[in-house]
Amino acid sequence: MYKKFIVTLVALIAIACTVLYMKKTGFKIASTKTANIYEAFNLVESDGSHVGENDENYAVVISGILSDYRALLKNNTYYVRYETIRNKITDKFYWDREENFILYTTPTAVVKHAIGGAGYEEGGKSESWDNDITIQVNDDLYLDLAFVSKYTGLDYQVFTNPNRICMVGTLNPLPYAKVEKIDSIRNGADVSAHIYTEAKIGEQVLLTGIEEGDFTEVMTTEGIIGFIKKSSLSEKTEIAAKSKVDLPEYTSLTKDKKISIAWHQVTESAANGSLDEVVSKAKGLNVISPTWLSVKNKKGKLKSIASADYVKKAHDKGLEVWVLVDDFIKTKDGTHVVNEAISKTSSRQRLINNIIKQVKHCKADGINVDFEYIKEEYSDSYIEFLRELSVSCRNDKLVLSADTYVPSDWSKYYRRDAQAEVCDYVVVMAYDEFNGSSTDAGPVSSMSFVENGIKNTVEEVGSKNASKIIAALPFYTRVWTKKAAEPTEANNLEKGQKYIEDKVNGDFILSSKAVGMDTAKEMVEQDPDLSKSLKLDEKTGVNYAFYEDEASGKSTQIWMEDMDSLTAKLELIVNNNIGGAAFWKLSMESDDVWQVINEKLSK
Repeated sequence: MYKKFIVTLVALIAIACTVLYMKKTGFKIASTKTANIYEAFNLVESDGSHVGENDENYAVVISGILSDYRALLKNNTYYVRYETIRNKITDKFYWDREENFILYTTPTAVVKHAIGGAGYEEGGKSESWDNDITIQVNDDLYLDLAFVSKYTGLDYQVFTNPNRICMVGTLNPLPYAKVEKIDSIRNGADVSAHIYTEAKIGEQVLLTGIEEGDFTEVMTTEGIIGFIKKSSLSEKTEIAAKSKVDLPEYTSLTKDKKISIAWHQVTESAANGSLDEVVSKAKGLNVISPTWLSVKNKKGKLKSIASADYVKKAHDKGLEVWVLVDDFIKTKDGTHVVNEAISKTSSRQRLINNIIKQVKHCKADGINVDFEYIKEEYSDSYIEFLRELSVSCRNDKLVLSADTYVPSDWSKYYRRDAQAEVCDYVVVMAYDEFNGSSTDAGPVSSMSFVENGIKNTVEEVGSKNASKIIAALPFYTRVWTKKAAEPTEANNLEKGQKYIEDKVNGDFILSSKAVGMDTAKEMVEQDPDLSKSLKLDEKTGVNYAFYEDEASGKSTQIWMEDMDSLTAKLELIVNNNIGGAAFWKLSMESDDVWQVINEKLSK
């Protein structure tokens, strides 16, 4: 009896020591339990039952991510929810909810489907699909995955037990690794986690990028997502899926030389006659963009002062003409009409047709889209507008450029990457750093503002599209006036003045006016105090003049835009190897800038 007690005690001590050692060292016993594979695909109902093989619901796994929305099997057709397609596969499918169309824009044609039924148009030609292209369940829209595959080239596989659709959502390279050792794929990053499946030696698994300790998350060829030990895999390799169909490619009219484009502000037909004057000294200019077109109303009509004579004269001077279309016109309530005009398929296509008609009629060479008042909720409509416009431009061999703000948190929705895919040029407006709406004085275009604008745009659109980027620079500056003020003065402001509250330095009245290079230079030269103060501002990289009248408390500040400033900014364009420079606007420059423009952009 005593002997048995000793043996039992020793065994218990050994077990306790083993457990203590395992806890201290982190050693764990590998689990051999099987995980519920239905849970992996979120196919377990609230009552604990599984979605069966004959059920119409299918999980959707795309590029290692399980979609929040299930697909539906209807009439032997797999339908995937619109949001899944937009967010996980391609955003080129566009749902016009008001006119009830689904559109997809290829490089050469617009595909248009009236929701419900099998009919659709491609490039204006009527076509018919084998089954309904779309179905609606309550307020949710679903698309036939085979129809999506036709235009994206992406293949997919269907599995049962559990029901699931597995696919890679891009033709771009993704990270894979090969299974080199026998191992299990588990429902957690731990050997004690339960097993979904056994990894097959030689199988290529997709790496999702999630790593925890010695484990990494993968997706198998059957769409199972789980964790496997890193040591069981080969080195990472990038593999691109092959398109199952021949897809048309985006072509571009990007030039093999630097673009030097200047805007010619024309507000009435008579001003078209000033072409000779504004380009008389413009050595090195190769494109001119007259401000001829404006979106007139929500129906897509245009206001135009385009002139074929102007274009002919510009061509005779060796200049291409890219006609500018703006979105400045508002309704009576102050809303810019462009947003509604591009949100409906009928008005958007009418607007595009009107733009193309005007440009072709005057025999211009291209289009410059200057839509500066797009609201964030209309960003998808704006990109769809550019995609559809690009098809017409590509077919008619017209250069398409779009003006955009420098990258910032608030302007992300302008999606410069999507613009660069379909446009020949993306023109980054590297000016108005401080403008008429600013609450303090500052430069129109500091060196860091331009440099960051260029570099951040290249990063967003990708280095392969760097040659499509044009940096727009100012031919103007602002003269700022500040004056210390009391709250009682806030209600007696003159036009252009703003009352600024400043609890640290004291309230002040701020005003500014935009002036050309020569005007700014004359103001400084004619004022001894400003002239004496003029020097390079190390912080902004431009020449700066400042004077404060102590008696009145009024100060004048000018961050100069001159040949020094322009030379340094053109060097940024050359050094970053982007597509060229644009200038706002003709007639505000000093004559001496054209020599440096010609020198820098002709390299």
